[in-house]
Amino acid sequence: SLTLIAKEFDKTRTAIESVVSQHHGYVAQLAANAQTGAGRVLTATLRVPSDQLDIVLTELKKLGRVEQESQGGEEVTQQYVDLNARLKNARTTEQRLIDVLRERTGKVKDILAVEEEISRVRGEIEQMEAESKSLEHQVRYATLQLKLSEDYKAELEVAPPSTGTKLENSLVEGYRSAVDSALGVVQALLSYGPAFLFWFLLLFWPARAVWRRLRAPAPSRIAPAASHRGPSGAAS
Repeated sequence: SLTLIAKEFDKTRTAIESVVSQHHGYVAQLAANAQTGAGRVLTATLRVPSDQLDIVLTELKKLGRVEQESQGGEEVTQQYVDLNARLKNARTTEQRLIDVLRERTGKVKDILAVEEEISRVRGEIEQMEAESKSLEHQVRYATLQLKLSEDYKAELEVAPPSTGTKLENSLVEGYRSAVDSALGVVQALLSYGPAFLFWFLLLFWPARAVWRRLRAPAPSRIAPAASHRGPSGAAS
């Protein structure tokens, strides 16, 4: 694995891809991310021909400052040789079974048993062929884990606003709040005004009539006039 730090992130990324391509390799996996307040980071899995690995490493180291480097790997050459030997034996066994099947003239049960064995051996051969191709690719190509970090320098913080700027901002915010409040009142009147006016006109006249009736004075009761009597006490 190799970890590089570079100032020109984009340019270095392009150069990495160019180096790998020139030596008949390829990028198997790549991921890049950037976080606020930090430099960009790229991680990649590179596959290059095994005989070109040292040259590729030398050229990659020239693209930035080497922060970390390590080498190690799994020995697959012997696995590849052993697998091919087992594959060869399996193919020989398959051919013998096919020859036996051609010459078999006995019971159907025996013929079916031979066919079943051929099918089993054929399955093992197909599995070993797939493993052989994978190991062959690993033998031919070396894997290089690369990490590229941007040489990031934090920017200076902007100076805080002056007192005058703060007062101006407060004035602007106050003006906006006043305008928003006025608009809110207008919207409320437009939304609820017609309904309020409707009910006011509908209830005004009945309420006015009831009020006037309650305020009207009660009619006075006049006592009947007494009979007028003269001095003699007789009625006149």
